[in-house]
Amino acid sequence: MIRVPSVLRATLFVTAIQVLSFAQNIVETTTGSQRAGQTTQFNVNNQSNVRWVTPSWNWSYTDSGGSLGNLTTAGTNLTITLPCSAGSPCPSGSDTTSGVFTISGTGSINSGTKTLTQSTGSLFANYVGRVIQIPGAGPGGTTLVSTIVSWQSLTQVTIAVNASTTVSGNTISVGSYDYFVRISGTGTAEAVPVIGGTCTPGSTSFCTLILSTANPHPNG
Repeated sequence: MIRVPSVLRATLFVTAIQVLSFAQNIVETTTGSQRAGQTTQFNVNNQSNVRWVTPSWNWSYTDSGGSLGNLTTAGTNLTITLPCSAGSPCPSGSDTTSGVFTISGTGSINSGTKTLTQSTGSLFANYVGRVIQIPGAGPGGTTLVSTIVSWQSLTQVTIAVNASTTVSGNTISVGSYDYFVRISGTGTAEAVPVIGGTCTPGSTSFCTLILSTANPHPNG
């Protein structure tokens, strides 16, 4: 799978990346199956509107003293704010949806642990890195939003953060793709998933991206 960029910079630099199922150019006459992502024309070999080759979907911001947000402590549900305005609308490449969430079945997780056990349905190896929603497993019984960091089997995965509430038999949803930002400049560079937020392409007001980081990134 290809991670494709938009750009968010801080002094502390952050680079936005989306994961697409794009394995090759479209071939008009194939002898087997192929995977493609965000291609709008199938009558010719081209990559129209694939994010990483669409210049208008690349974008940049500069952080000054933590003006975009505080990433000094690693963790999940960390918020950065993009200063979008009428004169500088949010970039076309911004994405906080992680695609349409698909139901993967029901599962259970214990409070204080990161191991999710699936009781119905399957968890596939290519889910690693994707956003996952576990209703009831968050603080006070809210929906826990995290990412899958490792795969053990079709019935077990490890997520990035501990559950706050024990749940069993709850419906599990997994994002159909992932949108990442790459953080560099301070701390250890890493690509981190966007797990939520309010930013939409073309928005003209301040909006947020919610991230899940593995490393601390001091303010620039």
